[in-house]
Amino acid sequence: MGKDLRTFAEIYDLLTNIRNDISFVIVGDGPIRRDLKKLMPEALFLGHKSGIELSTIFASSDLFVFPSTTETFGNVVLESMASGLVPVCSDEGGASNSIKHNQNGIVCKAKDSIDFSKQIISLLKDEERLKMLSVNCIDYASKQSWENIFSQQYQYYINVIENHKLNFFTIPSDSEIELVK
Repeated sequence: MGKDLRTFAEIYDLLTNIRNDISFVIVGDGPIRRDLKKLMPEALFLGHKSGIELSTIFASSDLFVFPSTTETFGNVVLESMASGLVPVCSDEGGASNSIKHNQNGIVCKAKDSIDFSKQIISLLKDEERLKMLSVNCIDYASKQSWENIFSQQYQYYINVIENHKLNFFTIPSDSEIELVK
């Protein structure tokens, strides 16, 4: 299952067996929806959503659980953060690049449904922490733009060049020439 949806189904199974006050709402559609419905019988499957409808769903949720290890940029994570929805993501894949653990989201061990479940329960028990992370998510997302992303990337390249500069045009000294002979 792509995007580590098997891990997601395991998280569902663990949490719904521990707590009866957790609901799973799945937005999106794809070829394995039928399989997921069998694995997650009490989950609400909404299909593809966008725009105001998606924003409303995000704003009505407590957490955004995203165990994918294959996502490259994780745009959906940034969208959730813009709505104040705290992401709980894998430590592998592009989504984790946007998250600073316990600052603007939660990062869990990849493919580890037990770690995800423990982190989710811990966060749901701590309303103040959840609120703080939500505020930080909005702050982080508000500073993201393609211009800022490209500017950061450009600065990374400059730093690499400055820190690893090779000077191919250095003229060896007489003593260095003698060493070579």
